[in-house]
Amino acid sequence: MDSRSALPLAGFSVAAVLLTSLSSFILFAGFFAKATGVGRDEITYLGTLTFFSGMPFAKVMGRLLKFYKNSVISTALVISLVTATIFLMPYTKSLLVLLLFRFIQGSSMILMEVFSVNYSYIFDERKRVMATVFSISGVPVGVALGSSLSSLASMNAYDAYLYMGLLSALLTAPFVAFLGGSRSDFRLLKLEGPGTTYKKPVTWALGFLWMSITGFNLLMASLYPIFLAQYDPKAITLALYAFGFGGFTITVLGAIIAFYLYPKLGPRSLGLVGALGFGLSIPGFLLLFIRPTGNLLILAVLLGRFEAFGITTIYLAPRLVYPEGMVGKGTWEFSFLGSLGHVIAPMTVIPIAYQFGFNTAFSVLLVFPVYGAFASLLLPKAFRLTKRQRGSLPPRAISPSAKPRT
Repeated sequence: MDSRSALPLAGFSVAAVLLTSLSSFILFAGFFAKATGVGRDEITYLGTLTFFSGMPFAKVMGRLLKFYKNSVISTALVISLVTATIFLMPYTKSLLVLLLFRFIQGSSMILMEVFSVNYSYIFDERKRVMATVFSISGVPVGVALGSSLSSLASMNAYDAYLYMGLLSALLTAPFVAFLGGSRSDFRLLKLEGPGTTYKKPVTWALGFLWMSITGFNLLMASLYPIFLAQYDPKAITLALYAFGFGGFTITVLGAIIAFYLYPKLGPRSLGLVGALGFGLSIPGFLLLFIRPTGNLLILAVLLGRFEAFGITTIYLAPRLVYPEGMVGKGTWEFSFLGSLGHVIAPMTVIPIAYQFGFNTAFSVLLVFPVYGAFASLLLPKAFRLTKRQRGSLPPRAISPSAKPRT
């Protein structure tokens, strides 16, 4: 197996292990609360908020330091720093240091940009649909495992974080090595056009699409325990399993559908898959208004997770909407906008749920899949296709307003 074919699996593995390690903070909240002298609920909220705050900060720093120009070294350094904090977590007694570690750990999500930008130069259009989304799907798997794995919760924190740190280090090494093996493919990333992509409407459209998923859909992982505790607390673990592993399955399913539609519809398949996913998630949120239980609750959770189809649309789009010299820059800029949802969502929707009730909170959340469905359908109008892409696709696969790629 060469480095190219091994890269998607290596990316999936490192994402899954890192997110398992970082999401397990919830399982060990009692340990950290005792160590720092802070209440369990307070340490959970602060630790989660600082972790989410580290994500947009990492996007800003990555853009300013132009990580996309030296992606192999940048990825190795950032993940090594995150892994170091995993080893050190159980030994800190200071709340400030613990929150600093959580803030640093938020930078692990630069992997999303690596899976998007770098893979787009390694794989052809159709193959990178599966490669990119398969690696990204390691994130929901890690979140599901880290927040609910009973065997992990039964361990003492020192052993658990030692093993998770070692596993993260062991899996990071081959991923970085495989990525480095494709270094010659990244020469176009060294080119950079002047200015910023924030002047382009498509950057804002992609940013809000990503915010719909990263902030206002993933927020449900925090909202379900609070919501279900009111009427069916025994269903919390099952709902979180459905949310996490359903997210993995649905994310990959979206890529598979786009993969098979691509030969007939070309890049327009990405918009259709995104619109389908956002559309299917709407009834999932509507079901929550009736306080579902049992199989109906699982159906609501799974339908809500169909927004994950949008990952295929969003992270396959940069190479299609930006000219060469702006792909890396544009990806980091729209992903910064999207990652703000990690901070905005918990600071707005959770207080709304407590103050005005969950039905009001769900009404707010419904706005985003409606926007996502329409934005996904319109996105192909901004695609810029090369002559080769145009020549290899049937006429119906090319949006009439799609611009030629330069």
